[in-house]
Amino acid sequence: MLESAELAVAVVGPNGAEQDAAADELRESLAERAPALTATRIKPDALTQDAGTILAIMLGSSSVTVLATGLASWLRRRSDFKLLLKRRKPTGETIEMTLQGRPDEHTEQMLKDFLKG
Repeated sequence: MLESAELAVAVVGPNGAEQDAAADELRESLAERAPALTATRIKPDALTQDAGTILAIMLGSSSVTVLATGLASWLRRRSDFKLLLKRRKPTGETIEMTLQGRPDEHTEQMLKDFLKG
């Protein structure tokens, strides 16, 4: 899942059609917040017809804050979904984080720490 991106964000929801629509909505929401941020939808299964429920995002040092804010903001509106984040550290180690439910005041800082980690 991380071959071509520093960060992968999987959108998990009630069913496949809703996950597909939500992944596209999240990609558009992030693009509005940070036009320079590249988020590409990828398929977890090459045999499916949907565009993919995983966003592959290349991280830059200036994108961490806006990305953390954007993910938390989207999840506030769509708290019925879960976001599974996976990233590769410079050491090669893969770390994961799961966000579910309505974010609280600590969520953005936890996201920033995860993205910088």
